[in-house]
Amino acid sequence: MKSQAQVEREIKSLRVNCNTYIGAFRFGNAEVRKQFANKEAIIAHFDGLIAKLKDEQAVIVEAATTCAKLADNKEHPDSAPIEPMTDVKDVSEYKTDFRNPERQMTIEMRNWQQATADAMFVDLYYHSMQAQLLLSGVGTGKTMMVGSMIQRLLDAHWPAKVKSFAPWPIIVVTKASVVEQFCSDLQYRFGIDIDNGEVLVTNYEQLRSKFGEQFIKESTVVKNGEPEIELSWKPFVHPALIVWDECHSLKNEGSTQARIAMACNKPELKGKMFQVFMSATPFTRVGDCKVFTCATRHEI
Repeated sequence: MKSQAQVEREIKSLRVNCNTYIGAFRFGNAEVRKQFANKEAIIAHFDGLIAKLKDEQAVIVEAATTCAKLADNKEHPDSAPIEPMTDVKDVSEYKTDFRNPERQMTIEMRNWQQATADAMFVDLYYHSMQAQLLLSGVGTGKTMMVGSMIQRLLDAHWPAKVKSFAPWPIIVVTKASVVEQFCSDLQYRFGIDIDNGEVLVTNYEQLRSKFGEQFIKESTVVKNGEPEIELSWKPFVHPALIVWDECHSLKNEGSTQARIAMACNKPELKGKMFQVFMSATPFTRVGDCKVFTCATRHEI
């Protein structure tokens, strides 16, 4: 689509050409007289061309106005948007507004995002829920919800409450392609100090590699007469909370990351290590969410 300035230049050029054709007609130019019967025909022809350009100009102005309104709505969202979630429980009776006054935050969350973050915080801080699943569609702000929860856990000194001595009390594991964006959101939107180790954001590949050896140990056990490598989290250095972003990456039961995640569910870690699972991809089979179901199983 042409710019508004370009259309205005073309209209001006057509008016000049119209006057040129009229002058040529008056002086008896054969080509012009062959094309047009009289002066009025010349004017009518160029008026038609200019009218088409003006129609284009109106479309451009309308499009620019619409874009400006959309941009304004993005910068100033409605205070009460349509609620995409209706199953967020009421936790208003609990204190959830923990915040370090020195923490610089630059985010205004929508009410349903805040309600979800509040519910997750309450279940973890007050009820010590071993695992939670945040299953929400693309673009609903899962990172913002989890970021708000993490910020308040830190400001409420939750790692000390659960007696975590880990160098990184909270670890987020995500895909390599979004690690940088996740760090940026936590740091600049919630004021979380990534550089000084308030939260560690890593990816599944690093957790499987040498980096994971800081937290994971291997031992050989014999099952059904066959030796088997068993993975477990090292004591005292395991995080108090691990967030599994894109948790459908854990669905392959034999994969290293799935085995590492399953190691979080060992009985000795109950009450010491908690998990949050995030995904926009619905599970099609129970086996796809085995790690989560094992984390939330009831003792018999």
